[in-house]
Amino acid sequence: MPLVGRLCKSTKQARPVEASNKVVFSGVDEDVSCVVFCVWGYFALEFVNNAPEGEAPQTRNTKHQTRKKMRAIFFLLLLSFLACRKGPDTIPLPTKICVSTQHHGYPIPNATVYVKFNADSFPGYQQPASYYDATFKTGSDARGCIESVPEGTHWLVAFGYDSIHYPHDVFGSIPIEVSLKDRPVRDTILYVSEQH
Repeated sequence: MPLVGRLCKSTKQARPVEASNKVVFSGVDEDVSCVVFCVWGYFALEFVNNAPEGEAPQTRNTKHQTRKKMRAIFFLLLLSFLACRKGPDTIPLPTKICVSTQHHGYPIPNATVYVKFNADSFPGYQQPASYYDATFKTGSDARGCIESVPEGTHWLVAFGYDSIHYPHDVFGSIPIEVSLKDRPVRDTILYVSEQH
């Protein structure tokens, strides 16, 4: 198989690679840049290998210069193909964490839930928002979800406001394990309190 055919064939193969919270497929499908590259590369190589000699015999030096130019064109086409390649396509993981925030059996709506992925220990309540990897809010029904969560044990830390009980500021935390094989979707209650 010619070099160009091998290059074009190898770029069309996709292999799944797991990365953080998405499955990444490396490789390029049949797209315009690959087709253009293959066609131009094929004709460039054919021109070099089957160049007509003409009526007057070509000198060895002229033939060598033609091949040199065609190699340069071929490598420029190769570079332009690699530069125009799309990044890897991503597919979100089919994982999800849903929580309902409660205090003394009452729902706590509009709570903010911070998520620290793959945390071995409790992150505490004093960390700034930038410390966490993700955040989501519970709705008016005190329920909220986050999707495409990576596998592992994650800490959820919630802060909310209880308009019924004093003191009104409440917070709580819970570790949750997510596994693609056994537990891709987790749905639980996150209990919050005014003191810890």
